[in-house]
Amino acid sequence: MAMRREQDDGHKVKLNVGGKRFVTSPSTVENAGRESMLGAMISHDWAPEKPNSHEYFIDRNPDYFSLLLDFLRTGELHFPPH
Repeated sequence: MAMRREQDDGHKVKLNVGGKRFVTSPSTVENAGRESMLGAMISHDWAPEKPNSHEYFIDRNPDYFSLLLDFLRTGELHFPPH
């Protein structure tokens, strides 16, 4: 797995999905597109105030969310073997 240089000036997006914490870069979330819920969450147009905890809560299954996050990072969808 190749390491990628952080190009977001140290800014991170912190997500709490169903009680599991994920940390990613704004550019990964932006890959979802501005019209998506994730893209809109970090947009200043939609959410001018950051949550007090600096962490966004999403009430969804974290197991499936990790697959989505990997897709946004790589552009490829991989399902784990059963």
